[in-house]
Amino acid sequence: MRIFSFVPVLFLGFTLGLSAEVVAQNLDSAWANYVALPEVQKASKPGPSAYRIQLFSGSRTDALALRNQARALVPDSNGTMQFDAPYFKVYAGVYTYRMQAERQLPAWRLLFPGAFVVETPIRRSSIPKERLRSNPK
Repeated sequence: MRIFSFVPVLFLGFTLGLSAEVVAQNLDSAWANYVALPEVQKASKPGPSAYRIQLFSGSRTDALALRNQARALVPDSNGTMQFDAPYFKVYAGVYTYRMQAERQLPAWRLLFPGAFVVETPIRRSSIPKERLRSNPK
C-alpha cells in the first residue's frame, strides 16, 4: 500500500515542475512580444536629460543633512535629493550643457571634495521656474 500512495505524489510533482518550465518559456516570449510593440518602445525612450553636480551618495539621514547644508551655503543651488536604489543622492544645479556644469564644479569641490558631474533624466518640476518658457509654442 505504501508504494501506491508514493507513486501519485511523485507523478504530481514531476507534472508541476514541467508545467512551471513551460509557463516560464511562454512568459518570456510574451514579454519579448510586448517589448517589441511600437507604443512600448516609444514610451520607454528616455526623456529629456540635464547635467547636474552630484555632491553625495549614501544613507537618507546623511543625504538630508548634506542637502540642507548645500542649500544653506548656496541658496540658489537648486539642491535636490533623489532616491536611486539603494542610495540617496544629492545633486546641485540643473545645466543644459556639460560644459556649464564643469565650469561650476571647482567651486562645488571647495565645499564638497567628492563632487562630480553626472547626466541625469529630469522632470519638469526640477527645472527652475525662471528657465521655463511662459508661452510654449
